[in-house]
Amino acid sequence: MFRNYLKTALRTLRKTPVLSLVNVLGLSAGLTFFFLIGAYIWGEWRVNAGMPGGDRLYIVRSDWKDPNMGLDWTTIGPVSQALHEQYPQLVTGYYHHDGIMGIVSRGDKHFSEGLQVGDASFLTLFGFKLLYGDAPTALNSPDKLVLTDAMAVKFFGRKDVLGQTLSIQSFSGGKKDFTIGGVLEEPAYNTITYYGSAPADNHFFLPATALKFFNRDGGFTSWQNPYIVSYIQLAPGVRPAQLEAPLKKLIRDNAPNLAPNLRVYLTPIHDYYLHAHGDTAWNMIRALALIAVFILLMAVINFVNMSLGNSVTRLREIGVRKVLGSLRRQLVGQFLTESVVTVLAAALIAAGSFWAARPFFGDLLGRDIPTPPAAWLVPIGLSLAIGTLAGLYPALALSGQQPSGSLKGKLTGVGDKKTLRYALLTLQFVSAIVVLIAALTIRQQIAFFFHADLGYKKDRIVSVTLPRDWSGDGVRRMEIKRDELSRNPDVEAASFSFEIPDGNAGNIGTGIYRAGQNPSTALIATQLITDENYAATYKIPVVAGAMFNTPVTDSLQVVVNETAAKALGFASPGQALRQPVKTSFAGPAIFTIAGVIKDFHFGSMRDPIGPLFIIHPRYSFTYRYMTLRLRTGELPAQMSALQKEWTRLFPDAPFNYSFQGDALKTMYDIELRMDKAAGVATVISLVIVLLGVFGIVSLSLTRRTREVGIRKVLGANLAQLIALFTREFLLLLGLANLIAWPLAYLGLRRWLDQYAYKVDLTVIPFVAVGTGMALLITALIAIRALKTARANPVQSLRTE
Repeated sequence: MFRNYLKTALRTLRKTPVLSLVNVLGLSAGLTFFFLIGAYIWGEWRVNAGMPGGDRLYIVRSDWKDPNMGLDWTTIGPVSQALHEQYPQLVTGYYHHDGIMGIVSRGDKHFSEGLQVGDASFLTLFGFKLLYGDAPTALNSPDKLVLTDAMAVKFFGRKDVLGQTLSIQSFSGGKKDFTIGGVLEEPAYNTITYYGSAPADNHFFLPATALKFFNRDGGFTSWQNPYIVSYIQLAPGVRPAQLEAPLKKLIRDNAPNLAPNLRVYLTPIHDYYLHAHGDTAWNMIRALALIAVFILLMAVINFVNMSLGNSVTRLREIGVRKVLGSLRRQLVGQFLTESVVTVLAAALIAAGSFWAARPFFGDLLGRDIPTPPAAWLVPIGLSLAIGTLAGLYPALALSGQQPSGSLKGKLTGVGDKKTLRYALLTLQFVSAIVVLIAALTIRQQIAFFFHADLGYKKDRIVSVTLPRDWSGDGVRRMEIKRDELSRNPDVEAASFSFEIPDGNAGNIGTGIYRAGQNPSTALIATQLITDENYAATYKIPVVAGAMFNTPVTDSLQVVVNETAAKALGFASPGQALRQPVKTSFAGPAIFTIAGVIKDFHFGSMRDPIGPLFIIHPRYSFTYRYMTLRLRTGELPAQMSALQKEWTRLFPDAPFNYSFQGDALKTMYDIELRMDKAAGVATVISLVIVLLGVFGIVSLSLTRRTREVGIRKVLGANLAQLIALFTREFLLLLGLANLIAWPLAYLGLRRWLDQYAYKVDLTVIPFVAVGTGMALLITALIAIRALKTARANPVQSLRTE
């Protein structure tokens, strides 16, 4: 029986090749996008999954009274270790680490790499797999390290490198050889080796005892250092609420000065990825899931509409089958088989398209697109569900017709499904309009990020990672090398600093207040460490005083921005000059304001510009970047010349550079990925809508051929006949706009509210989408109707 159904279904599809092709292509396009987004969401949902005891692993986080006082994804250094040692019945394991950028060398190979220095439990707590080496002993010595297999190949050309050595540079400029104690299989994306708002990409792992080499061992064990990433594993059956009291006690007993402003809490590592940093991953998942549902809904509506429209043309076939003895259940089975077969064909094409598009789509979203287990069940399940949904109504309604009426092509007891089809088409228009308006608005907001006045000039700015020599002599040597670089004919200005405007630095808040005032009045400002050339290099206007008085002999000079000067109570920037201020980190030291710079966007436009407090490297003895403003010229030639100069000045340091435009792209990575996905969704939406309109117009023309002939005989011209078919579709489009515009406005208003600086949500994208869709649909209908409208009316009257 089923074999007969299948043969008849294939024969029916061949009889209407154009409509069948439209049906299959439209549905396969929607399913492909749905499969890609579904796989991406599954991959995001599985971040940190599969770790042993993962449901008991938690990241220790900080909730500050003022968010500018610290980071939410780090906490006080010794907290996790103290929990494990003092409350072993609650905490069975812990891992905390410091993050360092250092120069790793082998012979003449020098690379700036992320170093993760922490407890040896890294290899056992999270279940990361070692390809070579023994987990209990791989990090049991201060001169050992573990690296990923990719780094082994990068430095040695092979993976089995146990016992080999690599040289690492310290912050004082010294070097030390580390022996490779293990080679780690490159872990899947996770928040242990990739962490922070702009995740560090760490491939080298060192024991905590190695921190002494970097002179950071004191900070690692200090109860005054709130910038250590920490994880704990709870004992079976223990709930996070049971650690609230122990955490409060530890902070109160060991860091009483921080206790009034700090609450330490736990977040499951799985939830942390989804909801950290303003729910960035969760918002991305939610937005893409909504777009995917809209796209699939449009594709299914297309298919249902075509099934409804095509079913009425088969009334005579149903009558003949009934006269020849077919039962109603057989007719129902036939219709459902045809529907499911069509959907299955679309699903198979979509499955093939999914595999072909995975690399491209993965590049767009910046993630590998995984294949969920038992993924083959999804096309089959959707085929059965969509096929049954689309074929059920025609099957039940038409199979119940009397043979006499069916043979005459007349429906009895069932109203014409035109209203239902047009309602579904309107819903499809609504979905497409919402997606298109959203895509245009996202594009406008991203363009705003890159073209708005940031308060500094980002063009032709290059930042290069510096080797470290964090000492007074090291800073003075760096000043000499900066001045040498600034004399290069390709360089307009040069500056060295601890931070650059990339959204990933300068996130340390410090309390500042006017000398003589109560420290409780301190405002929390973002602390930057930059030299006197910083403002000139980035072309940040100095509105009063100077970017440090030169020559810099007084290390207690500071520079503030306009927001900080105003928050400190100065009526004008000029009044702030030479005024004494104190900070929460420098004890009794008194700083003097040397200058006030104009407000500029150091971080993302998601946040308002806050107060900045800038100290000189001569005070902190720390720096990380050399920033160069290049003169106008041929960029490739300039970079080649700069690389030679860099190698002369820093023979043991790689020329790792990035342009400021690339830093902005990293800062707005989520928005850029969403924009790319929305762009793909826009194309697919238009394809599905146009295919749907083409199919419905084709069906309408087929059923109204005689009407067209009569109208031509009565004097109707070509324009009038085309208007006959476009009028009703444009009315439906107008109704769809009335429904879609408020929905799009409310959704986009909510999305834009997450940004402190955003575009105005004007009527332009709404009108542009409405007008553009009207023109496209009119053109499509005109092209499709032209052949029928030009046909000989005599032939048209004979067609039916």
